[in-house]
Amino acid sequence: MTAFEYVRPGDVAGAVAMVSGDPRAAYLAGGTSQLDLMLKDAVVDADRLVDIGRLPLHGITRTGDTLRVGALTTMEELAADLTVGERAPVVREALLMGASVQLRNVPDLDVVFVGEPDRFSPIGVKGLGEVGIVGVSAAIANAVYHATGRRIRSLPITVDKLL
Repeated sequence: MTAFEYVRPGDVAGAVAMVSGDPRAAYLAGGTSQLDLMLKDAVVDADRLVDIGRLPLHGITRTGDTLRVGALTTMEELAADLTVGERAPVVREALLMGASVQLRNVPDLDVVFVGEPDRFSPIGVKGLGEVGIVGVSAAIANAVYHATGRRIRSLPITVDKLL
């Protein structure tokens, strides 16, 4: 593992100062974790990580025809913004399509095998493939509902059903 310095500045100016002029420094925020990219995937090689996750960089503000998006605003928050939906529906759709499922947000699924023969099978066996996936579609649909507020009751779940 490569050693690195972790710092959490108190303000935006401090964060910029810690990264400016240092090609081996990188910001640590939300989304894809810089730590995963460094430690697991070796995509990022930084000597200093500057954590900006607690700085006031969230939110979307509108001034006239200008939409200002904070650096820590998520794609989900931006796609849910009414102005984006009304004035830039193509951008909203692209945001929804570009979002990746975060596996850490999917609950664990337990498979329980029942120790009795299947009376509908000629040799008494149960199909192994479908046993573990029966509840997966419902779990994903439920996660989509909690994330978007839209209840989708048919498969496949597509962006046009969410719009």
